[in-house]
Parts: sequence; structure tokens; C-alpha cells
Amino acid sequence: MTLAQVDILIPVYNAEITLEASLRSVASQSFTNFRVILVNDGSSDSSGEILSRWKARDSRFVVVDQENCGIVSALNTALAMANAKYIARMDADDICLSDRLAQQFAYLEQHPNCVA
Repeated sequence: MTLAQVDILIPVYNAEITLEASLRSVASQSFTNFRVILVNDGSSDSSGEILSRWKARDSRFVVVDQENCGIVSALNTALAMANAKYIARMDADDICLSDRLAQQFAYLEQHPNCVA
């Protein structure tokens, strides 16, 4: 299995209202060599079910469940799993333009001294 070039880290906590649209915007990226690491941080709404459906639908979506420990813990959990050349961050209520990853990846590849 080849590694994704971008790992997208998304902490999720009780985001049922926005999560579906957010994940749809990630899945529709023109740049497709990515993996989404979703950490369900103890959600008590239907976020877990939404994440399970996306995991079953798209092999690029990886879901980790943990007790509610907060956003920093959720991001550290995701970061520990990341192994791509680049890491992107999103929240469960963010929407990506369809060329977000393509533009960011191209820029970083063309400017190897750029770090953020």
C-alpha cells in the first residue's frame, strides 16, 4: 500500500449538523492522493454513525474513537497516526473548495523551503 501524500486531520465532537457537508467537500477534492484521519472525541450525537458511513464508503477515511478529552487530545491522536509528506487540518464544520488540496500541494512542492 502506498502512502498518501497528504493526511487531513479532523477532530470531531458533536458535529452532526455540519459533518456530512464537511466530509463531502473533502471527498470531492480534485487532488485525490490523501487520507482523512477523523477522531471522534466522544460525541454523544449521531457524529459516530456519520463517520462510520464515510469509513465504509471511502477507504481514504480512517476513524478513531476515543473518550471525550478535547480538541488537543483528538489532534494529537490523529497526528500520531499521520505518515504523509504533508498534513492538512480541518474542523468538522469546515468546507473545502474543490481545489484546496491541489493548490496547497502544488505550492508546497514548488516552494520546499516553506514551512507552516
